[in-house]
Amino acid sequence: MTLPVVVHELAEVELNEAAAYYARARPGLGDAFLAEVQGAVDALAASPLAGRAVENDVR
Repeated sequence: MTLPVVVHELAEVELNEAAAYYARARPGLGDAFLAEVQGAVDALAASPLAGRAVENDVR
């Protein structure tokens, strides 16, 4: 089962700021960071019930 992942607008801004920081530190590092985050998000979407529920249906 794959479920959609909802990312809060402010979290996306923070993610992009972090990627820009890493890109300034070393060329390609920002892209590598985003790829790792996307991999983690994909894994969570593919196995949405793998984690412990923290509140109702929020994991």
